[in-house]
Amino acid sequence: MNGARSSNLEDDVQDERVPLRGSPLNGKADSEEGGYAASWRDDPFGEAIEETEGASTSAAEPEEKSSAFKASGNLFIAVVGAGVLGLPYAFRQSGLLLGAGFLIFIAAAALYCMLLLVRCKRHLEEHGVVSYGEVTRHTLGRSGQRLVDSLLIISQTGFCVAYLIFIKANISSLAPIPPNLAISITLLPLILLAQLRGVAALATFSLVADAAMISGFAVVLFDDTLSLARHRPPIVMTTGWGCLPYLFGVAIYCFEGVGMILPIEASMHTPRHFDLVLSGTMAAVTALYVAFGAVGYIAFGEMTHDIITFNLPSGWSTPIVKASLCLGLFLTFPPMMIPVYQIIERGLVKKSSFRGRFPEEGQQWAVFRAIRTALVVTATLVAMFVPGFGNFISLIGSLACALLAFVIPTICYLKIFGSELQWWQWVLNALVVALGVVGAVVGTVDSINKLIHA
Repeated sequence: MNGARSSNLEDDVQDERVPLRGSPLNGKADSEEGGYAASWRDDPFGEAIEETEGASTSAAEPEEKSSAFKASGNLFIAVVGAGVLGLPYAFRQSGLLLGAGFLIFIAAAALYCMLLLVRCKRHLEEHGVVSYGEVTRHTLGRSGQRLVDSLLIISQTGFCVAYLIFIKANISSLAPIPPNLAISITLLPLILLAQLRGVAALATFSLVADAAMISGFAVVLFDDTLSLARHRPPIVMTTGWGCLPYLFGVAIYCFEGVGMILPIEASMHTPRHFDLVLSGTMAAVTALYVAFGAVGYIAFGEMTHDIITFNLPSGWSTPIVKASLCLGLFLTFPPMMIPVYQIIERGLVKKSSFRGRFPEEGQQWAVFRAIRTALVVTATLVAMFVPGFGNFISLIGSLACALLAFVIPTICYLKIFGSELQWWQWVLNALVVALGVVGAVVGTVDSINKLIHA
């Protein structure tokens, strides 16, 4: 963005909202709640590009469209992450039957809300809406988009802190070094990787991370199965309803990928088939999660650790698996932080005061480098002092992911299509919102309490 421009973008463009079904606007601009007509998107290198609403996001070359199979693969990668390593311990906390049943319930609710978000986007796409943030901007105003951006910052940064907690614990189990020293080793490389301009520059690292993570998950599941064949400890079916706040946070953490749903849908050759692809992929992921959690818990019973790698046998493969998972999570950290950097940097570039103080692109990028470094250092410091992997992912799931996955998509749907719904549909969606709000509050309080007393 050219820093010579002295006025704020939000002052230059007429505030305008897209009419919603059943809620026609009176033509007055709402300076506090309304969306603004200029949107900011990022090129592959993370540079902010100013566009008017409805303009093409591609400069010259058409974006390559993906098949249903490739879209399913992208969905799988977007959803499956480090949370799966905490599922056996979650099953230990809840019992086998309650854990599996509640996980399937959360998966169904998450899928339902993803499909609601897709329908909202399709209704608004003629106005240039392509992302989750833009859906909320057009339905809930700028305050809604700010809320989504804030929750994305919390969730994405929280994911990365969880990666570092895992790395800290596993490296210190492989080498005789203190856990905080182990995590300090990763700080300088992560700072250097944070200086890369965008996702395209990190593509190779992402591929290596995916390969390391998938191979690590497969070996952990294989070792759990072998342990189960040798010895079957006693297990319980249910432990009582008191475990639900913890289980809710872990489950929603595992299924949170709503921010990637709309870009993947837009990338398909035939977007009309996306609902079926999404449903099939979520069913496969749910089956994988239930199998991973159940096998891990059945294999080790009450001895199941909050990080399942600590239950692996002492053979030659265990250090390789731990190292592979640590490498995968280390290389996943930089691309996972990219949305955080983009939200903050776009917000700064849109401020006339920032452009006036740092008019040159080089000056702005220097500030961005400092901010990225500070964020990586902050995430590392938090990871040093968080006592438990399982309780922390439950906290992030409850604090941020529940609102992103359940509450906000449903409210946007009701805002757009409310006049067309029957009473039972209103009740159903109200229950989904209640599930998200109550789960977020109770789960957050429960996780904080457990972290304090850990």
